Amino acid sequence: MGIKKVPVEMEVVGGGSMGGSMSGSGVPSGKAQKEVLAMLLGDEPITIPQIAYSRQTTVRAVYNIIQKLREQGFLQGSSFNGWEQGAGYMSTGVQSVSNSDLHFLCRLHAQRFIAKIIDFSNGYTKQKYLQKIGNKGIDFQGNTIKLRSNCIEVYSNTSFKDTSVESCDQQALSYWANWFVALQGKLGLLLLKPGRYPIRETYNHLALMNNGFAYDQNRRQERIMFFDQETGKLWLQTDRSFRIPELECEGNTAREDCTLLQKHFEDMRNPTTPLLSEMHKLVAEIVHLEVLRTQNQQPLYSPEHIADVKHQHRELPSYFG
Repeated sequence: MGIKKVPVEMEVVGGGSMGGSMSGSGVPSGKAQKEVLAMLLGDEPITIPQIAYSRQTTVRAVYNIIQKLREQGFLQGSSFNGWEQGAGYMSTGVQSVSNSDLHFLCRLHAQRFIAKIIDFSNGYTKQKYLQKIGNKGIDFQGNTIKLRSNCIEVYSNTSFKDTSVESCDQQALSYWANWFVALQGKLGLLLLKPGRYPIRETYNHLALMNNGFAYDQNRRQERIMFFDQETGKLWLQTDRSFRIPELECEGNTAREDCTLLQKHFEDMRNPTTPLLSEMHKLVAEIVHLEVLRTQNQQPLYSPEHIADVKHQHRELPSYFG
């Protein structure tokens, strides 16, 4: 969607109730403010447009609510440095939830899918579906869907965290298989059929969590972004989600890029793995040895050389009469 993500899994303040008024209880008085604050401090990252979709309101309205929360002291920070609960929120203690994610290395998120519709259960279901077609996002089990005439667009709000890209994919495969089955039942249509699975992933983000390179950039309040030289699209950037620095790969090649980066950083910390410069030197030495071996396999005297020597001997004087 081309929108900055809002890091939301920040310092969670425990002990306070979300009910009551602002005076005396240290919580927002309005229902909208309570809901937005709870979403920003939820268990999964969420963007401001996603909050707008789930609340059936506009992005500008969500920005206004966030600004009020900041002015009243309930929220501080920013979308880049991370949202935190302000001093206006009454609490009995502080519990950090970011530490529970430190043992994870990869995080798969921001997936997008296009699911082609195979068929509808009946004519009435098809008619009701066609009436709902539009750009308005609909929340289904925490993810956003947009209904089209022949397909459904899916925008994931779910993260999958594990020690490798393959493990994240295994989690995602199990989750989405059940999710699409439930979506079929909800809308009364057919998306999955034995031997026919017209569901295609079109986009995703894969991040290396708690990355030292990203940590250094966040500490300086800077962000590094790399763009593809051919397409001009962003493919790598430093980010900060869950209050954890991330080196994040984006786009259709995110899996390959993240796997290569993960291997690269593992090689850098492994003293037995040669660095790139050492590999270049080793390859040069191998090439040199191969050249010498090839040269040594050539005959000591070629036929042309022997014929030339014989010709020279005939012109030399004889010392034996």
